Parts: sequence; C-alpha cells; structure tokens
Amino acid sequence: MTHPPTIHQSSPQDPPARLDVEALSPGDVLKLPVFTRQGLMLLASGTLVTETALAALQEIADTDLYLAEDDTPFRTPNAFTTPPPKTARNDWSIAVRVRNVMRLLVQEQGRKPEPKFEFGPLDLDDPMQTLRDRATLLKRADESVHRLERTWAHLPMRISPVVSRPAFTPSRGVHWPAPRHLDTLRANLIAGYRSNFARLAAGLGVSLDALLPLVDTLIDHYERYPDRFAQLLYAPGIDAADLPAHALLTSGASVAIALRLGWSRDDVRLAGIAGLVADAGMVMVPKEIRRSTDPLDALGTCRVDRHPTTTVALLRASDLPPLIALAAYQHHERLDGTGYPRRLSGTEICDLARVVGIADAYVASVSPRPYRTARRPYDAMEEIVLLAAKGVLDRKAVRALMEVTGLFPVGGYVRLSTGEAALVIGVDPERADRPVVRTVDTPEPREIALAGVRFEECFVVSPIDPPLSERRERAA
Repeated sequence: MTHPPTIHQSSPQDPPARLDVEALSPGDVLKLPVFTRQGLMLLASGTLVTETALAALQEIADTDLYLAEDDTPFRTPNAFTTPPPKTARNDWSIAVRVRNVMRLLVQEQGRKPEPKFEFGPLDLDDPMQTLRDRATLLKRADESVHRLERTWAHLPMRISPVVSRPAFTPSRGVHWPAPRHLDTLRANLIAGYRSNFARLAAGLGVSLDALLPLVDTLIDHYERYPDRFAQLLYAPGIDAADLPAHALLTSGASVAIALRLGWSRDDVRLAGIAGLVADAGMVMVPKEIRRSTDPLDALGTCRVDRHPTTTVALLRASDLPPLIALAAYQHHERLDGTGYPRRLSGTEICDLARVVGIADAYVASVSPRPYRTARRPYDAMEEIVLLAAKGVLDRKAVRALMEVTGLFPVGGYVRLSTGEAALVIGVDPERADRPVVRTVDTPEPREIALAGVRFEECFVVSPIDPPLSERRERAA
C-alpha cells in the first residue's frame, strides 16, 4: 500500500521558508501549515493537497507563500530579509486574490464563505471602497502593532486606586427591573452598540464620544444597584456568535471590576471602552470556526489567536486612547506566560488588559458555546479563582469580580441549609459567601439577604443545577 508523500521544507526552529508551489502535486501531504506573508494560515499541517487546492495556491504563488510551524515568525519585526515581490505590493489586489483563494478552499470543504458585514446596520456610500480600506488595514495588522509598540512603551502599565475600599450601599432591589424588563434593558443596550460594532468590523472606526454614553450607563447602573448589577451580566440565552452582545456584557463586567478596585472614573471608563472593543477582531474569524462544535484544529486556532492583532488593525481608524488598543491586544495574555498572542507574563501585561481579560473569561464561561452549554456561574467562578491561585490571573481583579458576582454568583442556584432551593439574585461584596437569594419551588417564594441573618439560621450548602420547574420556565 502506497502513502502520499509528505512535504517538509523547514523545521519548527527555522524562520518561515518560501513554499515552492511548483514542487507540489495532488496527493502530497503538508507537514507544516501554509501561510501568506501576512501570517494568515491558508492550509493546516496534515492537509492532503487536492487538485482544487493546488490550483488555488498557484493563483497566488507570486505573492509569497510560506511554511512555518505557527504564525509567531510573522509577528516579528523584520522577519523577512527580502522585500515582498512587486506583485504582492498592491494591498487591494492581494486581498482580493487571497480572499478568492480562501473562498475556494472553504467551499471545497463544504462550508459557506463568510458574509462581508453582518453585525449591525451600516450606511455605506461605497461598500467596495470600505472593503478595500479594511483589506489595507488588515494586511498591515502586524505593522500596526509594531508601530504602536513604540507608543505603548511609554504608557503607564499600572493603574492606582483612588480609594482603598469602595463604599457599598445595597439597593435591596428597589427600582431594579423585573426579569422581563431586565431582558429588555439588556437587549436595548446591546442594540445601542450594534451600529458602532458594525463600524469597527468594517474598519471604519468609532469615536470616544460615541462609546462613552453607553459606558456611562453601565457605570450608573452599577453605582445605583451594586448588589443586583450582576444580573445584567448573566444572559445564558444569548447567541454565542453574537459578538456585539458579548462585547456589551464584557464591558459591563469590566466596569464593575474596575469600580470595585477603586479606580478613578476616567480609568473605569477606559475599562468599559476596552471591554466593548477588545474582541472586535473576532469578526475576521470565519463563522464556521466561531460556531464549531468540535475542538479547533491548527487552522482554527491560528485564526482565533490572530484576533487581538486584527483588533488593533481595526482600531487604527478609531479616535480612542492608545491604552485601549494595548488592552485589546493583551487581554488574552496570562500572568504565567500561557496566553496569546505574545505569551507575555507578569508586569509585561497592563492592568487594563488584566481586568478586561478576566471580565471576558467570566462572560464567555457563563454563556453558551456551540461545543458546550452555558456553565453554571459557580463553576465558572471556581475555575477563575483557581486560575488566580495558580498565578494565571490577577488575584486582586479576580477578588473584585467575586465582589461583583458573589462566590455563589448571581444567576446560579443553591441549596440552603433549610433544605430549600434558591436562585441567587444579589450579592454583598463584604460577604461574598452570603448572597441575596429567592427561594424557588415553594408556595410563597421568599427573598433572603443571607448577610443579614445569623449563619446558623440559614446558609448556602452547595450550588445546584436549576430545578426542573425553573428550567421549564426558562425554556418557555
């Protein structure tokens, strides 16, 4: 039995090697992924080269294609010792040709190509010009990062609190919206952000003035209802692919964490804005990857790991403080060096990115994903606390998140020492293990602020799954 030959032209330790497309034949197997000069992976390692794929690669062979273990070399300044070929210097031309090739490769695998704009209303005088401009931004994504690094080097990485222990005045739910009205409030806030997110996705940019009213609304809601605000952040019914919705919830969590850390209002606003824009680059990740029900392969992982860089590129057209772009670029970095895209660690990661990263992680964990259902809030918080204990996440910021959501987070269900099941509806940051709960499956539901009763009278025994009656109500 014969096996297709394996193509291997460089080792993982080598710089990216030019791919000799003429040396490929149908039936060959790629040992290393194929990248464009801009670090975009076209084919993953282990791919069987078909006649269609070979013809597609031949269409853009003159633009420079490379073999490399991953996209790390392409993010390094001066990675190439030779200038790009003349045929690769026309930004719009190469973008169109690569896009067409990617469409061929995607269709060959039975998948639909990504729509051009999909996240909100846009009134464009010239859609094709908008596409050309965005293609130019994205082609120069790494160049944007390298240029901004000179500016970032002079930015303050640490944010000092203006108060050591923020005051807490519980609202006790007075004037806090009922569940259906809360859903409406959340939907309205998300709807108010869609047009701005669509502008980001199209590479058109947004202004500080356009985002501040939304962020100030989130700040106002937390300051008025600090014990109930986490209800706004828990929305397990939201579509996993709804990037504007995820951005809004991440912004809300970032604002609340920053407030609990005692930051100034200006710094809290920065946290909110950074939360809104941090994942804008995910629009360039094909929908079939974002909606994948299976673990991502090397190609999918590369696309996802590139989104902080594409976010920075998309933000180039925006009138935002440079610290916002830095936080967006770093918010997936982790203190122990296990994050991406640069595997930074410790003090290399700015405080704003640490806060947004934790907010993003919590919101993602309690939201449904194509490959899993929404996690129980307690399980999400437990994982984040463990990561902080291991030195992966910032401990102070995680503590602030716990003060916002509770140790038994808002939105989850618990078993009380009385034997009753209860829904967590509020929190006391001074007593994170003593939430405000509402009993369920009882003739007359009771609201209990556990911090206000003696421990021996009532306490949380454990988190539980939603009772059957509650699951039916949610489904309805």
